[in-house]
This record gives sequence, C-alpha cells and structure tokens, in this order.
Amino acid sequence: MAAQPLSPAYLLMGTDRGKVRRAAERLRGRFPADALEVLPASEVDPQDVALLCAQQGLFASDRLVVVEGIDAWVKPRRAGRLDPIVAYVQNPSPGTVLLLIADAPADPRKPVWPDDDPLLKAVRKAAGKEAVLRFDAPIVGLATIQAMRVAGAT
Repeated sequence: MAAQPLSPAYLLMGTDRGKVRRAAERLRGRFPADALEVLPASEVDPQDVALLCAQQGLFASDRLVVVEGIDAWVKPRRAGRLDPIVAYVQNPSPGTVLLLIADAPADPRKPVWPDDDPLLKAVRKAAGKEAVLRFDAPIVGLATIQAMRVAGAT
C-alpha cells in the first residue's frame, strides 16, 4: 500500500501528549534522519522558521522542519508575531513539510489554539482539515477519581 501524500504543514496539539508524540513520530518516520530539522520554538523566531522552510535543501529532496512548543510564540500574544509562519503556510516550498507542535494547555478547558486563530485557519486552508490534529485526553473529574478508588478498594 502506497503512503498517503503529505500536506505542506501540520499542527498537532492537545492534552493527550502520548497521542501527540506518536503522531509526530509517525510523520518523522517518513523522512530520513538527515532530512529532519527539529527546533524548540522558545529558541527560534517565527521569521527564522519561515526563512528556513523557504530554503531549498541541498541534498535531500524532501525534508521535515519540526517546531516544538509553539505556544512560546503566543505567550503573551502579540499582533503579527505569527504572520511569517502564516504567510509561509499559504505559499509553502515544494518538498518541505512544516510540523508545528503545541504544548498542552495548563487548563484543558481553555485551548491555546482557538478555532479562529489565524495560524490554525491558515494550516486548515492550505493543507486541509486533516492537517490540524487535536488529541485531547478525557477530563477526569473528582467524582470519577473517587469512584475509581472505591471500585478498586472493594
């Protein structure tokens, strides 16, 4: 069975960090090690990532640029900070896949990336709805935890 064609950009997020990690690993597995660039968002500017993605690779025909912890770019939110990434996603380089990974929100009831966020909308528009993957763990309330404890004790 042939591998599914890749989108030019992906956005992974959610409170189920295991599923987010596995999805990222599956995508990384489609590229040779020398075609991977992994960058922590806290150490790189969105403009630099957009420029890196726009550059053509010297030796690898296809490459994956992974940016982990992109929440660092929006805490605190500044108008226009993500514009270079949004512009790149709207006009991506052939052969380059950009994988953006958001950290889990501190409060799972308040998503860091609301549905009307310009970056999320740009990825959906350029790469399709399946390129924005949200993996949320079920929220376990105190009553559920207590019931599980009682059931385990009897």
